[in-house]
Amino acid sequence: MFLLYQFGWVAINIHMLSKKDLKKTILILEESFGCVIQDNIKKPKKGYVVKAKDLALYILETTPAIIETSEAIIPTIHILNTARCDIGYVTIDEGAEPHILNGADIMIPGIVDLNSFREGDIIGVKSVKHGSYIAIGKALMDSERIKELDRGKAVKNIHYAGDKIWRFIIDSLKRIQ
Repeated sequence: MFLLYQFGWVAINIHMLSKKDLKKTILILEESFGCVIQDNIKKPKKGYVVKAKDLALYILETTPAIIETSEAIIPTIHILNTARCDIGYVTIDEGAEPHILNGADIMIPGIVDLNSFREGDIIGVKSVKHGSYIAIGKALMDSERIKELDRGKAVKNIHYAGDKIWRFIIDSLKRIQ
């Protein structure tokens, strides 16, 4: 099976997850990102993995849950907006949002709120305008340091709404339905 992906056609593989791999995916969400799956979305009875080139997408029922790349395992924006996850986050102002949605990293002056996290943590980026997650990033400094500073780069943007990963997720969901 082929999928139009960023710069051309790439081969993809779609497989149903075994019960063991489904439990493993849920465990990763719970332990790594503090997500409580069964309270906010129904307990998944089936799941899929979609692989293309350097990406693997894990889907629980019809909810994209985890993206695995050669560098990291990250939650999807979809799962952060669907399940209750205890993950670090920053909330950005309206002026920063268009830049974040074009791939820019998160700068300290654009942050209006944050919770506690450490340097190197995978964190969510919330929109103050919409109140929902619009990106996933890697903290370049801990939250206490961000509070002390007036300027500088705080979070590396690694996945945002509308990027190539987002388009891969949308295309993959169409394939499994």
